[in-house]
Amino acid sequence: TNEYITNNSTTINNYSFFTSTGNDIYYTLGNVGIGTTTPSTKLHIKDGTPRVLIEGTAATSEDDEISRVSGVWDDSYVAEIRFLAGNDTSNKDNGKIEFRTYEADGVTGTRMIINEVGNVGIGTTSPGEKLELNGNFLLNTGNIRSSGDLNLLTDDGTPHAEDACYVNINSTAA
Repeated sequence: TNEYITNNSTTINNYSFFTSTGNDIYYTLGNVGIGTTTPSTKLHIKDGTPRVLIEGTAATSEDDEISRVSGVWDDSYVAEIRFLAGNDTSNKDNGKIEFRTYEADGVTGTRMIINEVGNVGIGTTSPGEKLELNGNFLLNTGNIRSSGDLNLLTDDGTPHAEDACYVNINSTAA
């Protein structure tokens, strides 16, 4: 059953669609629509430019959680996106986005993060470059292109005579 309240209703036959228990309020009869009279999912928001705002107010230091969206499968958390406080804790005007997944034993891990300046880390939580990868990288097919010089350097960013680089074109062996 889809129930809705229009903005021109003052009362709805003295009937409440919501149930309260202590400080909690909930709805179990069907779907809820905001901006629509025919909601097709549990929460259906319809507008010219719909936005959802989740505002956390408890963060006081960098990496404190502001809010999160979690995926739960059969009562077990399996993935989540967390919104974290950034390093400007005085003005509170920057932040990070963290993507996490859970392993079968319930252990959670940050798989990817976007920091305050837009650097993306995969396998690291503190990327220092536009893309920082900690782990193996596989490119099945495709190209790696550069519009300028392309340098393969050691971890200190400086070329050394002992550095080895193997480039193999049109082959599966390196």
